[in-house]
Amino acid sequence: MAVFVADKLAWDQGYEAPFYSAVSEALKQSLEAASLVYMEYMVENKMLLSPHKWWKEAVVWLKTK
Repeated sequence: MAVFVADKLAWDQGYEAPFYSAVSEALKQSLEAASLVYMEYMVENKMLLSPHKWWKEAVVWLKTK
């Protein structure tokens, strides 16, 4: 999870990732919370082009943490 979150925050588009502040704030709680914030942001903002086949299961699991 640390690598997952670090990869998402290491945005290389020349500007800050649109979810950066929300994910950074969630990191104060836990890696699980930060992962969930990122994943929900991607779905809510229709930024998920090709979700992994286990995306929904991961979101459900993270919500229990």
